[in-house]
Amino acid sequence: MTAAARKILEVFAERYCSSAQARGGRPLSLRAENLPPFDTALGPDALESALEAADFLEREGVLSLSWARFRRGQVLERLALIDPRALFSLLGQPFPDDELEGAIEAARVAANAFCPVIEDDFP
Repeated sequence: MTAAARKILEVFAERYCSSAQARGGRPLSLRAENLPPFDTALGPDALESALEAADFLEREGVLSLSWARFRRGQVLERLALIDPRALFSLLGQPFPDDELEGAIEAARVAANAFCPVIEDDFP
């Protein structure tokens, strides 16, 4: 994976937990111009690397790309997250929802160990 692809993934991972998508809502979608790899000040080679990275992530099924005026390959407008689990997998990080489930189960076990009566009241 290229540095540009990793940076794109890191930005999506950073914003995922506070997104509507993490709560079951619409997919997390970011404007390409707001992502560091697509900074036009970095020059045409860096922009080309960023576009190749975005294409790679689309082929991997992690992101969906939206092009300006639907002209593929011209101007990348938005990137949308379509597989959050794959996002975290590519970064080598645990999926936040799995971590949350583990924490809830640990709390349930601890609560039942100290107060078995609460078992029915604890979700």
